[in-house]
Amino acid sequence: MVAPLLFASMMMLQGAAQAPDDFEQFRIEITGSYWRLNPTGNVQTRSTEVDLRSDLGIRGQKGHGLFKVAVKPARKHRILFETVPYRLKGHNTITRTFEFGGRTYTGQDTIDSDARINYLFGGYQYDFVSRPQGHVGVQVGAGYFDATATVTSQRFGSSTEDGKAPMPLIGAEFRSFPIRGKNAFNLNGHVKGMTFGSYGHYIQSDLNAGFGIRRHLTLQASASVVDADVHRKDRTRGFKLQFIGPTVSVQVRDR
Repeated sequence: MVAPLLFASMMMLQGAAQAPDDFEQFRIEITGSYWRLNPTGNVQTRSTEVDLRSDLGIRGQKGHGLFKVAVKPARKHRILFETVPYRLKGHNTITRTFEFGGRTYTGQDTIDSDARINYLFGGYQYDFVSRPQGHVGVQVGAGYFDATATVTSQRFGSSTEDGKAPMPLIGAEFRSFPIRGKNAFNLNGHVKGMTFGSYGHYIQSDLNAGFGIRRHLTLQASASVVDADVHRKDRTRGFKLQFIGPTVSVQVRDR
């Protein structure tokens, strides 16, 4: 979905005349978002694949903050930072026996679950198209997951699974202001990811509609997707997660 828009935006920007206002002339841009995501997936322990919904009781939409910073030391160069502190809680009466963190939980036991996943991304972007009415760029960087999941039962006590996963990532990003000379509306999006062969993959994307309130302030509405499958080569430890949901954002810049 994002790839055709990237191509179309690039073609439009290359053919655009210089506009009187340069909406890409800034030094720092900060985006704060509220992401109402719907989590699915599983945690792979040493012997069992534990499902987030049916086993851990993590169901329904969960609200999370998402924060991005872009610093432009020069016109076509961006330094990027992004973070999401995922916090997922669940409650369930389990219907099967599974192992988690070295303990065995049996059917009809009632458990509480608490998954804490901190995601960080840092990278560099080069805008090979940069015009007053928008830009198209390519990204390279590294993502990092630090995940801890705890299950607590009155019968069997608490146990924890944890893991850390650094990931090299590449991607592309664009923004287009279709109304010449005005920042009232823009379309922007990005996709980044990497396949790790027998160790899994990671893909993240979003597509945003932005509405300029002032030159320095934009409100955005979007749809965001994360598809992460990160595990050991023998699949004895790891996680498979999919987060999908709408996002609303406030974006501010210094110029």
